[in-house]
Amino acid sequence: MTRTFTVWLFILCFIPVGTGALDVFTPVDKAVYHDKSIALIMTPNHPGTIVTLNGTAIKPFSRNPGYKSVAHGRLELKNGDNHLTVKSGKKIKEIHLKYSQYRKARKPGDQAGVFHRSDREKQCVTCHSLDINDATRSPEDKTKSICYVCHQVKFNQKNIHSALESFECLSCHQEKAGETITKFLTERSEAALCEDCHEIPTASEETPFLHGPLGAGQCTVCHDPHGSDLNNLLINDEPDLCLNCHSDVKSAMEKEGASVHDAIEGEGCMVCHGAHSGKYEFLLSKPVNDLCFDCHDSSIYVNLRHPVNKHPVQDVEDTLRPGKKLTCASCHNPHAGIGKKLMKAPGYMQLCQLCHKY
Repeated sequence: MTRTFTVWLFILCFIPVGTGALDVFTPVDKAVYHDKSIALIMTPNHPGTIVTLNGTAIKPFSRNPGYKSVAHGRLELKNGDNHLTVKSGKKIKEIHLKYSQYRKARKPGDQAGVFHRSDREKQCVTCHSLDINDATRSPEDKTKSICYVCHQVKFNQKNIHSALESFECLSCHQEKAGETITKFLTERSEAALCEDCHEIPTASEETPFLHGPLGAGQCTVCHDPHGSDLNNLLINDEPDLCLNCHSDVKSAMEKEGASVHDAIEGEGCMVCHGAHSGKYEFLLSKPVNDLCFDCHDSSIYVNLRHPVNKHPVQDVEDTLRPGKKLTCASCHNPHAGIGKKLMKAPGYMQLCQLCHKY
């Protein structure tokens, strides 16, 4: 008996590491993820498996000894492209994925970073029930829910969407089933989902101007539907949130020698603009000059002494913008100018010559 045990031990010691299937169930190749920390579920489960993310080995890599074949871990993604490599013996699995906090970053050819499909769940359902039931829908302790194991990062933020806080995931996500059908997608539009609980601004006589994403029903351009460390579930802080879409403003601010409006970085875009809708063009909270005069002394301007005596700053036609009146923004770029003091020309003479041709 002792001899037999010794022989078997000898054989086990020389079984080559990496035998068996190598498979990564999540993350998904060519997928875009919106959580910086994501789950890794793979097989086989043995110390000889080498996992690297962006060239750096994942150490320590968590392996639960209770699982004979499946290993679990977490990946901390960087912004943009990420490269995951899993090596087991001579077998190598390469996975390319992207991280973007912006939910509209997915392009043609990119996959949705989702795990819940029958073909991907197959290694888990032999032990776990991944169907929604009363226990997982409204658990007394959400940390004991099977859902929490992978989705816990969504709860570790300063501000959590109330639906998530109460574990009412199915108020937005629909449960479906099928070999290649993704479960728990949001079949209804973003606007329809948000309108269930939130009063969504619409264009009216009082507020005829709508923010583009709001008008298109794309609330998640600015808001994270699960949680955020920022107020109002914003996915980024000002001005970076706004500059992600308003690339023309960002380019103007980054030009060499540009003068940038202090309000943008000091107080943020909302000091001049509304977020959702507004009475004035560009979602301004007031007419242009009234807005400027909130911070700048209006006396020298309305008394026709700027930039030279008897030069008007309002109530006359803007020759560079037919159909519009002259305002502070006729000479100054409210975000960033190529000249000092936000001027639209590099010098005073060049600025005057924009209108006054000699």
